[in-house]
Amino acid sequence: MVPIIIALIHVGHGAAELGFAAELQNRTARQTICMENQEYPHNGFCCKNCEAGTYVKEKCSRNQEKGTCSSCEVGTYAEHPTGMEQCLQCSQCHRDQIVVAECTSTRNTKCECKPGTFCLPDEPCEVCKKCAKCKADEEEVSRCTATSNTKCRKRNSPPTEGPTDKPLVSNNTDTIGEEESLSKSFDLFDTLDVRYHNKFFRSIGVSDNAIKVAETQHPVDKVYDLLRVWMQKEGLRANINTLLQALLDLDQRYSAEHIASKAVERGYYKYE
Repeated sequence: MVPIIIALIHVGHGAAELGFAAELQNRTARQTICMENQEYPHNGFCCKNCEAGTYVKEKCSRNQEKGTCSSCEVGTYAEHPTGMEQCLQCSQCHRDQIVVAECTSTRNTKCECKPGTFCLPDEPCEVCKKCAKCKADEEEVSRCTATSNTKCRKRNSPPTEGPTDKPLVSNNTDTIGEEESLSKSFDLFDTLDVRYHNKFFRSIGVSDNAIKVAETQHPVDKVYDLLRVWMQKEGLRANINTLLQALLDLDQRYSAEHIASKAVERGYYKYE
C-alpha cells in the first residue's frame, strides 16, 4: 500500500506544478504590454501587425515576429497596419449619395451627397439635407457644396431708384387726393411676408388688440383693415413713406422696393 500512496502523492505534486505553470503563463499574458498600433498580444508575447490592406491569417509563434498575413478580399479593406483576423467590410453609399472613390484594400468607399444636398462634416450623415436658397432680399456669399449649406447675406447696395433714395409723393396735390392714393396703395402691402405682419403693425403703432380683432373677424382683409386703423389714428400725418421706412427698419428692403415701384407704376405716386 505504501508505493500506491507515494505514487498518488507524486501525481498530485505534478498536477500542482502544471497548474502553477498554467497560472504563470496566464499571468504573463495579462502582463504583456505590446506597442499600440504596431503589435498585438498572443500567447504571452507580442506579434508584429500585418500591413495595411492585409489581415492576420495565422498568428506568430515567436515574440516580435510577424505571423502569416493575407491580402484583404474584394469588398473588404484595412486602412492601417492591424492585428485583426479579418478585414473590414466596405461601406455602401446611401441612395441620396454618390460614390466619389471606390473601396480599395486600403481605403473605404468615399461617398458624398448628391448635387443640391449636403451634410456637415462634423455630423453623422444619415440623410442629406436640401441646400437653402437665398431670399429675394439676399445675395449668395458661397454656394452649397456636399459638406456645407448655402451662405447668404442681406443686400447692402441700395436700388438706383426707390424708397431709400427718393421719397414718394402723391400725384394729387390736395388732401383728399393724398388720402385716396394712400388707400389705393394698401392692397400692395398684401405681398408682405406673413411672418412679419405683426412686427410691422406694432412698429407703426397699431395695438395688439386691433391686430387680434382683425385676425379673428376678417383674416383675409387683415392687412387692409389694419392699415385703415393706422391711417385713421395718424390722420393728416399718415404717409406711405412712413410705412416704407418701417419695412426697411425690419430689413424688408425687397418688400419696400416692390411696393414703392408698384405704387409709381400704377400712378398712385411719383418719386419726388
